[in-house]
Amino acid sequence: MPSLADAWFSLVIGLIVLFVFPNTIRYIHSRATFDQNYPVTDGQGNVVPYAQSNLFLPDLGMTIFGIALIVEGLAQIVALRRPVVLAVFFLTTAAGLFNLYVVIHMFNIAGFQLFCAVAVAISGYMALSQWTIANLLRKPPH
Repeated sequence: MPSLADAWFSLVIGLIVLFVFPNTIRYIHSRATFDQNYPVTDGQGNVVPYAQSNLFLPDLGMTIFGIALIVEGLAQIVALRRPVVLAVFFLTTAAGLFNLYVVIHMFNIAGFQLFCAVAVAISGYMALSQWTIANLLRKPPH
């Protein structure tokens, strides 16, 4: 069963991920001024809208991963019940699969997306742990 240390780890790493990859949240918060405040250029120096740039999908993948980590940590502290664990399992699996898509899709466009690949590996570990916990919560205590 998860411990407070597991929850702490998920929360802190999730916050760090969102701190290191803030662009998606900045973009959602202020779409109208994002491109002015944080311009993205292509190889020729032309300004490209962030949502159409090579940065968007990797940033989005890391944001989803960071949110999944935070939700997992909160769920471990607040509501360690089977339906909650299964919901977090599906969120974590979706985050991992989306980051896998980013790694594959972006490989020939912008190269290997290392952080997204790490997110895939960690999401896989998290999902396996959550599945195990969900199964333990299903069994009646002896």
